[in-house]
Order: sequence, then C-alpha cells, then structure tokens
Amino acid sequence: MRTDTFYGLNTWGRNAIARTLPGVVESTVTYASGRTVVRRTKNIPAVVHVETIGLIPEREDSLLIPPLKAYHMHDGRILDEFVQEHFHCGGPCYWVALRNRRTGRVLKSSLWTEKEIRGY
Repeated sequence: MRTDTFYGLNTWGRNAIARTLPGVVESTVTYASGRTVVRRTKNIPAVVHVETIGLIPEREDSLLIPPLKAYHMHDGRILDEFVQEHFHCGGPCYWVALRNRRTGRVLKSSLWTEKEIRGY
C-alpha cells in the first residue's frame, strides 16, 4: 500500500517553536457589562505568529501533507520550514527543518541526522 509520510520537524525543532520565555503578561479585560478583570499570564510564547508559506511542491495535491510554515519569533527572527530530505519508500516521505529567513542560514540543531532519516 502506498502512503504519504510526513515526519515534520525533529524533536529540537518542535521544542524550539513550543518553548516559552520567562516573564509575565498582564492585561485588563473589560466586559460589555463594564466589569473589568486583570489577567496575568506567566511564560510568554516564543512564537508570536505562525504563517503558512506554501505547500511541498511535489505534493500540492495531497491533503495528508501539511503546508510549510514560518514561525515569527518573539525576538524578531522568522524561522521558515523547508524540506530537508524526501524519498520514496512505499510512498513519499518528508523530513522538515528550519532556517532563518533573513540570513538563509539553516539551524543545524533542527536538521535530521542521516541515521534518523535512514532509520525510518
């Protein structure tokens, strides 16, 4: 049976976009009734905004493969996903890594190792 397989980001990449920053966000919510509530949130998300930047070119017709994303980080960096590796093994398999949009530099920790890729 042929299946599309999407491995996405490695553990380091998933953790990089899921991490939080130390700090407190304090806001005041005013309801229609006039009542106000002060809310405090600890740990600020490192990702401010997630942008869809496109589909994997080889699989534009696939509903199973998610689109590539860009992560707008709290510190101003934008990290773009790109396809690091893909090959066919009972169907296409895709491994995704991150690169800095401004510099084009790949985040080495986000790369899948050859051993990890060949182990699937």
